[in-house]
Amino acid sequence: VSAPSIKQAISGGRAVINGLDDLQEAKQLAVVLKAGALPVKSEIVELREVGASLGVENVNSGLFAGAVGLALVIGFMVLYYLGAGINSVIALVVNIVIIGAIMSMFHATLTLPGIAGIILTIGMAVDANVIIFERIREELRSGRSSRMAIHNGYAKAFTSIIDANVTTFLTAFILYQIGSGPIKGFGLTLMIGIAASLFTALYLTRFVFDAMAKDTDSSKLSIGSGLKFLNNPKFAVLKKAKVFSSISAVLFVVSLGLLATKGLNYSIDFTGGNIITIDVEGETNPQEVEKVLKSANIDVGSVKPISSATGGDDHIMISLSNQEGSGGARSAVAAALSASGIKSKIISEDLVGPSIGKDLKSDALMAVFWALIIILAYIRIRFGRNGFGFGFGSIVALGHDVIITLGIFAFFGIQVDAATIAAFLTIVGYSLNDTIVVFDRIRENTELMGKDSYGDRVNTSVNESFSRTFITSITTLFVVVILAVFGGLAIRDFAIAMTIGVVIGTYSSIFIASPFVVWWASRRPID
Repeated sequence: VSAPSIKQAISGGRAVINGLDDLQEAKQLAVVLKAGALPVKSEIVELREVGASLGVENVNSGLFAGAVGLALVIGFMVLYYLGAGINSVIALVVNIVIIGAIMSMFHATLTLPGIAGIILTIGMAVDANVIIFERIREELRSGRSSRMAIHNGYAKAFTSIIDANVTTFLTAFILYQIGSGPIKGFGLTLMIGIAASLFTALYLTRFVFDAMAKDTDSSKLSIGSGLKFLNNPKFAVLKKAKVFSSISAVLFVVSLGLLATKGLNYSIDFTGGNIITIDVEGETNPQEVEKVLKSANIDVGSVKPISSATGGDDHIMISLSNQEGSGGARSAVAAALSASGIKSKIISEDLVGPSIGKDLKSDALMAVFWALIIILAYIRIRFGRNGFGFGFGSIVALGHDVIITLGIFAFFGIQVDAATIAAFLTIVGYSLNDTIVVFDRIRENTELMGKDSYGDRVNTSVNESFSRTFITSITTLFVVVILAVFGGLAIRDFAIAMTIGVVIGTYSSIFIASPFVVWWASRRPID
């Protein structure tokens, strides 16, 4: 009703509120104060409690997995790109420091969706470096000097990097504006990361390269020679387009069928209810725990063992499908286990009301819808006459990736929670970034290869982008596979979704999105 500012100490229990518009507003405020409180009832709709031991395990396992994945990325970049790889590592470290500094400055809380945003920005930062390095290699193979190769490499990579990052940034902005909870956190972290990665990729690495190339002898530039099958691939992508489209169509339809019949295994983030994690003394026996709870008339959804960071099934996760309330479920579970002689300790509890789940789903769908509209508009403007072909091609690839990933989740019964929502948003960002880079090479070759057919130009562009696509996917998989294996329960489902999404996203940008652009152009010739 009113939010006055306190300008001096309130002594003796009396205070004066200044600045009201008129006597009527003063009387209305007086009535509210005399009534003692506004007639508003409240109830807990969401509660998250994590015991110190479980929190430490999740943090330790997550940090260990992240460190191993990052070490693999660094090792690969240095081995494959030599001195240029060291340049990318410097940029990557600075990128992470900038993200951490900005989040610290605004006292931002680092959550799992936030970590997802950082993982995506790290992948995009590495991708930007790979695009630049591959362009420089192309210039060196054409006989350019080191300085000229660096200049041309950055000039030609600039448009691809900007387009890919701007479309992803716009998506992140929409997610931040429309989304709630984990969706908003993901969008904010992603925006910060994109800004940082653009700076490090386009300016910091250029500064280091200029220092490396003090003479004009291309042999002095340490950037490696790459692998033969990546340097000059000859894949007949367009000739096999019908085969790949048929495979994707079957997978897409099967995925829709699984989603319609079997459905997704939603966590309490969407359905509402309680999840209680307990530490049981002695040998863990989930079946016995489930039997005890059901005999006590507790509505149990599932009881399953979970591993701690030290290994072994040390904890048991109990899912209660109904809304017992914060204290009711906890007390009921503790009493039932104690009465049966099972010595246990509750180390974490999640309570979510069903309204929270509905809001999360609706916000996610609305955010993605508007993000797709913005992407289509931006690509239409940037890509000219065939802009709608590129725009719809990117959307088709995104839909292909998300639906098939959801179908795999439905088939295996993998739980869908707020973390996997963050993973799907990350897949959208990754797939979009990958597709835009390929599209940008198609646009460039459309202007340069005037005598070739449009299909030949697209096929050439896909092959020229293959090295960058393959390396970016490998480095991203280093991180997400390690997270899936060693990351602990809190991040495992997220990493599994990311692993599936990266593989499918790489496939779709080459074998689905690009042939779609050719099909669209055949309906509306642009030559």
